[in-house]
Amino acid sequence: MSDLNRRKFMAGLAVAIVSGVGLARWQVDTAPPVLAAAKAPPPPAFRLPGLLPPPAPEARIALPGRGTLWSLPGDGDSLALTLDDGIDTDVVRMYTQFAKDTGLRFTYFVNGRNHSWMDNKDLLRPLVESGQIQLGNHTFSHPDLTTLSVKQAMDEISRNDNFLKQTYGADARPYLRPPYGAHNSTVDAIAAGLGYTVTTLWSGDLGDYDLVSVDSIVKAADRLRPRAGQFVLKTQFPGGAFGTSIKTAMQVLAATDTPAGVPQAGQGVAVIRLTLNGFDTHQNQPGQQAALLKQLSEGLVAMRSALLELGRWNETLVMTYAEFGRRPRENQSNGTDHGTVAPHFVMGGRVNGGLHGAAPELARLDGNGNLPVGVDFRQMYATVLGPWWGLNSTEVLGQRFEPLPLLRA
Repeated sequence: MSDLNRRKFMAGLAVAIVSGVGLARWQVDTAPPVLAAAKAPPPPAFRLPGLLPPPAPEARIALPGRGTLWSLPGDGDSLALTLDDGIDTDVVRMYTQFAKDTGLRFTYFVNGRNHSWMDNKDLLRPLVESGQIQLGNHTFSHPDLTTLSVKQAMDEISRNDNFLKQTYGADARPYLRPPYGAHNSTVDAIAAGLGYTVTTLWSGDLGDYDLVSVDSIVKAADRLRPRAGQFVLKTQFPGGAFGTSIKTAMQVLAATDTPAGVPQAGQGVAVIRLTLNGFDTHQNQPGQQAALLKQLSEGLVAMRSALLELGRWNETLVMTYAEFGRRPRENQSNGTDHGTVAPHFVMGGRVNGGLHGAAPELARLDGNGNLPVGVDFRQMYATVLGPWWGLNSTEVLGQRFEPLPLLRA
């Protein structure tokens, strides 16, 4: 949702609080009992500053239209407003300030990896401590828990639990919101063992995680549709999700070229980000790693072929990056654990081939079993920002990092 629409919603919500618009309750896995309006209990004696008591039943009016909240389960007349993930610092700040100004109550389902929860700690923590804002566990890094091993799922929930306790002094139990709403009996048992006995889902959303309009999506998709006279790629792309994503990216570039495959000035995109998941191989690594590297290598070969077809190979820089590295020593599960070092690949028509940095020194592991760092990963970013894009990398990265000698003129 745009900032303008978000402000409209907040303003309307504030009016609803004052004028007593009746809304619907939230939904948990199994619908909890909800008191009918005529049997509503009296408001509690204690009330947070600025929080109005529930409106009298006779003063309530119907929510106009169906709006975005398309599903209003049960017979209750209360709506639970929740904020998930916290990807955008400004959005978390705006909702928290709105809560502070109005006394409205929210539940935030937190992913601890997102910087917004540290950035807004001073504003948010007093509201958490007062009980106005409840924090729930949304896992640390937002994976589909049903695809993880028992240990990985436990780590995701418990790591986020520790983050909330250390950062906000808050115990999020018993509320767990599994990412994507994905859970099964195994996930439920793991969560319950960690004290998270209430799997909290949702019945509607405001769509403000989506920053582009429906019209923009339709127009972007339409550009990928083959049409008469459009340059057609001859490259054969591998199957699977990763191969398909590369094919889509190359089609986006082809759609901005002339029918003869000549790039048009001012057309195209500056950055394309593709994802290949599954490298967090804590167990049974050999087979998984081989399959993933096969996907990566076949995909990059097809990408190079398509870029050569499009005449963009010399104008494209491909760089891999990862959230974390690995330790070189095998663990007890035929896998490797998180570490501080990882190899990365850079390719393109202007790339100087070869090994840049230091070869791994297995005899020099530190006390935690990590390899010594040969290249600071921010040097890779500095190389892209400076020599490739012509930007001031020091301003972006906050300090100077020496670019790597990766590129030819």
